[in-house]
Amino acid sequence: MSNILDKFHYGIYVMGVQSGGEISAMVASWVTQVSGDPEMVGVAVKKGRHTLQLLDTGKKFTLALLGQDQSDIMDRFKGAKEIADGKINGVPYKLADNGAPVPEQCVGYIELTLEGRLTLGNHIFCMGRVTGKHTVNDGRGLCVADLVGHVYRGK
Repeated sequence: MSNILDKFHYGIYVMGVQSGGEISAMVASWVTQVSGDPEMVGVAVKKGRHTLQLLDTGKKFTLALLGQDQSDIMDRFKGAKEIADGKINGVPYKLADNGAPVPEQCVGYIELTLEGRLTLGNHIFCMGRVTGKHTVNDGRGLCVADLVGHVYRGK
């Protein structure tokens, strides 16, 4: 079977959510802009993720584009999260204006409000309206092509 889907290029993002004072963040790579007017972005989240539960109740989230030099922190946003002393698994974060967390160091981030969701196979495609846009630095964003041996197949 062809591995052509492994060759698609995606950015590497950290998706932050908050609901009722609880925060969480996860790595996301299946992200795309879905509308220009209004500006909307969609992200695929695997079913069963705690991040998805918080998004469903809180409706606010962020997507932060990691920098090309940040591949070392990507794995810290997989699995269980330890949130203490202003850090998520040791990565310093701040709260965006919408209350969702965002890594302090990133190329930039957007703030979104959940507008809809679609169940697509083993993922939920969450669509958000962009409510804020922030450039942190002029670096180049990290993408899957920069990650030797890393392929996310969503299984």
